[in-house]
Amino acid sequence: MTKMMNEDELLKVAGGKPENGYYYTTVPDGWAPYLIKKGDTLSLLACQTGTTVEEIMKHNPLIDNKNLIVYGCALLLPRC
Repeated sequence: MTKMMNEDELLKVAGGKPENGYYYTTVPDGWAPYLIKKGDTLSLLACQTGTTVEEIMKHNPLIDNKNLIVYGCALLLPRC
């Protein structure tokens, strides 16, 4: 099971690598911020949350490469 961050916080979302900069967004209904851990992949997170990689990418527009997510950065995942 994935561990979600506090959904009341503003979400810091990385555009690839942390040095590429950040933007802030509010969390949409049904979704929650998640801090990427070592070993995470979008396909693993999609499976754990009952969604698809494409749906995760739709809600995280700064993910350019579905095969590259950065440890320590945050993204939005559907609430389980």
